[in-house]
Amino acid sequence: MTENMKDLSGNIKLRLPKSLHGALLRQSKAENVSLNQLCLMYLSSGISSSNLGTAEFDHRLELIARECFKDEKKLFVKLGELNNEVEALKPHLLQELKAAIDENRRQMRDYIEILRYTYPIYHGDLSGEKLPMLKVPSAKISLRPVGRNFLDAKEIERLVHEACPDTLVAVAYGDYDFYLPLDLRLSDRTNGQSIAINVCCNFQELQENIEKIKFMLEQSKQKGDFDTLIKPCYLQESTSILLKEKYGTV
Repeated sequence: MTENMKDLSGNIKLRLPKSLHGALLRQSKAENVSLNQLCLMYLSSGISSSNLGTAEFDHRLELIARECFKDEKKLFVKLGELNNEVEALKPHLLQELKAAIDENRRQMRDYIEILRYTYPIYHGDLSGEKLPMLKVPSAKISLRPVGRNFLDAKEIERLVHEACPDTLVAVAYGDYDFYLPLDLRLSDRTNGQSIAINVCCNFQELQENIEKIKFMLEQSKQKGDFDTLIKPCYLQESTSILLKEKYGTV
């Protein structure tokens, strides 16, 4: 996204056959949306593959998981490239959200749905956010039980916090890759018995923190009870907070 948003009016004029105009009107009434909203949806979906929207972001993580299986060096290189793309999009996203707020858009949820085709975002409703959450690439440590061994999450959590005492780290049962469709996430029964360790930090500190945790886990009494795998994942950033940091108020 190299163009300057300030140079774009946000308005275009289209010439189209009257039959197509009529078809669009009928479709908009059938879906109970405005003609403008319907056209935006169709246009946005048509360019999704050439932009880092939500679906493309998830697809890229899935590709990274397959291409970098058990190759940590390549994994962090690929995640770093994706992270650079997301960071480059941030100013444009914030600019668009700020403009929408200033214009007092009533249908903000519908507007966010359209922005999902060009930015890796999702509705923040579940987090109590009116504005979207931004997906940012990360990596997690997956501990998968060997045989019928049971993994002690509390002991794992103790070791993890000992390794990274100043970093927010989430340790929990259930290793699910949320960039995958739901049926694929639930296809492997061992996912529920596995432990996922998510490190919440800047991307620049991610690899170092993961190495610290891996070293501590190797000293664990349970080290023979699990296989360790580093996998791609994503963290979420509140665009409300990002807007406050950039503009001082929302």
